[in-house]
Amino acid sequence: MYADTGSDDRYLVVNWYFDDNADLLQAEMDLCSRLRAAGNVSFSELILSKEPDPSQSGSIFDPVAITRFESETSSGYFTVVEKPLSPEHDDYFIAYFGVVGSAPLSDHTAALEDLMLRSYSFNGARPLAFC
Repeated sequence: MYADTGSDDRYLVVNWYFDDNADLLQAEMDLCSRLRAAGNVSFSELILSKEPDPSQSGSIFDPVAITRFESETSSGYFTVVEKPLSPEHDDYFIAYFGVVGSAPLSDHTAALEDLMLRSYSFNGARPLAFC
């Protein structure tokens, strides 16, 4: 849980780790069922802007495929990252970056993108499979 001291907004970052693809898919199925029952679910894409590389001009923009979730109690972005640590390891993450409360998600996109940029690489990230 993170708090914005200027606005008192609260943010939540959750990572679920799996070392088996079948377990990941089952968890995605269960999670999507719960999300659809609790709020609005849609697919989207975020453009994360990284710090400029001194050898390049301008910022680097990386699109990240996400599942957008909005409800009365929490809204945010889910994404699935497969093998982010190494191609040789079977490791999978479901990552959630959200705002706590009934605030409009669009008002918090910049803060959530900043939290995502502080996380691991989202190369090859995808939305939840069963939503």
